[in-house]
Amino acid sequence: MDKEKLIKLAEDLYQSAFDANAYYAIMMQYREMSKKYNDEMNLSPAFYQVVYGALQKACFMEIAKLYDKTKDVVSVGLLLKYCRDNLDLFPEYRDIVTIKEEGREYSFQVPYQHHLKPTEECFYENEVKSQREILKLFDTPDFEKVPIQVNLTFSEFLGLYQKRFCSLSKKQENIRVQRNKIYAHNDDLFTDYEAQRKKQAEEEEKLERERRMQEAMENLFCMYHMMKMMECGNFYVEKHMKQTKQS
Repeated sequence: MDKEKLIKLAEDLYQSAFDANAYYAIMMQYREMSKKYNDEMNLSPAFYQVVYGALQKACFMEIAKLYDKTKDVVSVGLLLKYCRDNLDLFPEYRDIVTIKEEGREYSFQVPYQHHLKPTEECFYENEVKSQREILKLFDTPDFEKVPIQVNLTFSEFLGLYQKRFCSLSKKQENIRVQRNKIYAHNDDLFTDYEAQRKKQAEEEEKLERERRMQEAMENLFCMYHMMKMMECGNFYVEKHMKQTKQS
């Protein structure tokens, strides 16, 4: 994948995330305003319920799309995969600084700097513990809540986001289950329907096969009776002919 396609994929995902966030913000505004304008909203409750339900469903489906695990579907997982498969498109360091001193050149690699979120600290326990101890020595106020900064290469940065993505696996599964409950044409129900349809087709084919076997057996009995009747007819014809000759 080239750089332009990767950027386009990231932009599409960003737009989906932006839309989901916008829907959620409006929902929160609904809740806040419902207390202030309760009487006004009660004048047409059905309208506000329908709008709120539509916002809720739209927000949920945008989030479900972001974490969809269907193969080759545009999602956060697919973006991470493409980034991992195309590391050569990204600079490993944020910058490389070159300094000249006494006729000699010195180059320094400048890493990416990232402030860890509370949910990310579990991935860098040693760094967090070390920096917090230093902050404590300097009597830093609320040192336990101060964001910890780590230096990362791009590969390490990508690895952090992959860990964050994998840590949401249970929530992703919950989203998938809820999505399947909302829409009747979800993958699981479609799979179940296909399995039931296939089973029904097999049963119908089995019944048809048994019916044909029964018809074949009936035909055999009919042929057998016809042959017996022909034998009996031939026997009586021959007997009659003998009696005629004798008389």
